[in-house]
Amino acid sequence: IANLLDRFSVHLAELYSHANQLEEDVAEKRDIEEVMQAVFKASLDGYIVWNHSEIAKISPGAAEVFGFSLETDSYKDQRIFGFSQKTLRRIFRKATELGVLREEMALQTVQGRSVPCEVTHLPISFHGQPCILSYIRDLTEQKKNEEALLLAKEQAEVATKAKSEFLAR
Repeated sequence: IANLLDRFSVHLAELYSHANQLEEDVAEKRDIEEVMQAVFKASLDGYIVWNHSEIAKISPGAAEVFGFSLETDSYKDQRIFGFSQKTLRRIFRKATELGVLREEMALQTVQGRSVPCEVTHLPISFHGQPCILSYIRDLTEQKKNEEALLLAKEQAEVATKAKSEFLAR
């Protein structure tokens, strides 16, 4: 009986140790979830969680870029990125195969306006279903700045050429 009690005591101590480790793991997971929720809500860039047929979750940043209303679930009825089901299946398949898919693409707002974006697609499990988390960065300002720099460069080249011709004369 003493031997059985000793073994029982050892197993009980192991169970308490495992229970404490599980509590620590749960607390750490809760902390990570809180941080991720804060990032999801506060980011100016957009996050969309979607599956083959619908948007499952959308961040305020993405709602602003695409013109969705978060007060209603109407965004769930929208076509994801304005793409066909065939294109969405391709993105889903490639992201799943590669683990991450990054591409530059023009996305459509609810109003039909085209927005240049850099999109990173990551396969995730959301509510037990395979989904894609798409991180969306609006490149509108960056594209405007690139065009302005290109124009300034062209103007500088014209001025340099004119200066060279003048000095050559």
